[in-house]
Parts: sequence; C-alpha cells; structure tokens
Amino acid sequence: MIIEYDKKGRIFHIMRDPVPPGVVQAMEENGATFLNLPPIPLPEEHAIDPDTGEELFEEIVDEETGEKHYEPLMESPGMTYTECELSTHYVVDGELAERPSPSVDFEQDESEIRISGVPAGSAVAIVLEADSELQDTQTFEADGELITIEIDEPGKLRIVIRPPWPLQEVRREIEA
Repeated sequence: MIIEYDKKGRIFHIMRDPVPPGVVQAMEENGATFLNLPPIPLPEEHAIDPDTGEELFEEIVDEETGEKHYEPLMESPGMTYTECELSTHYVVDGELAERPSPSVDFEQDESEIRISGVPAGSAVAIVLEADSELQDTQTFEADGELITIEIDEPGKLRIVIRPPWPLQEVRREIEA
C-alpha cells in the first residue's frame, strides 16, 4: 500500500495492494511524500494437503551420504494488510496513526439537546428533517462552550461536527 500525505500528515491518496512495479521508484524520483507499507506474510505454518487434509512433508537428501529424511513443508497461509482510511488516519513522524476523536458528549431531554466537548473552531452543521426532502441546515463555528439546541417539534436531526485538524469528524443522528 502506498499512502501519500502532506506536511500536516493529512492523507490525500491511498494506493491499495498490489502496487504496480516501478511506482515507488517513480514517486521517490518525483519527490512525493509517502509511506510504502507492503503486505506482510503471516507466520509460516505446516502445509496441509487441501484434498486429504494431511500434513505435507518435504524430502531432504543429504548430499554427502545420500540419506533421506523428511521435514515439515512450511508455508505462509496469506498476507496481512495495513488498514488505512482517509477519514480516520493520518501520518505522524513518518508513521501511520489513527486520528484522535474529540470527546464530544450528547445529552437530550424533551425540550433540548446539549452537546459538550466540541473543540473551539469546529464547524457544526445541524440538519433538520434529516431523512426528508425538506431539509434545513444550520451551520456555525463552535467556541468551545456548551451547545444547546432547542427542540420545537419532533423529527430527525443530523449533527455533523468537523473539528480542527487532526481530530476526526463526529456525526450523530438524533430523533427529537
């Protein structure tokens, strides 16, 4: 897997495996900032015949004496691949990491929704009638204080909080 990222660690391109030959070299030559995370073989295990289910052995012949003996045939059952998503990962000090999540809490009663822990500078969007064609969206920038939304009538709300980088976005569907 090739992961391209900017100076802030924001990932903007993921090339999943298999990576075509020559790509890493071309990226290095072009000065791209990227991680090369090839798949890692799983630990070898004793090979099993797929038809009989029996363990397989390899015949070994001693070149000097001509004596034969058998050793377990070992093989890797597959590969492990790095998980990476544009929306949840970033690069820190040359290492892939999961972006931190803000500690946002939602509380609701019959007349209001209270949202705490929203970092200052977050873009907040409240979509009224979230499952209808009559959607109404209200957006504002959070100041780090408690957000209170008064509930006038029942319906579905979608709240989307986009905090400053590198915090992850928070989405919540609420039935009011």
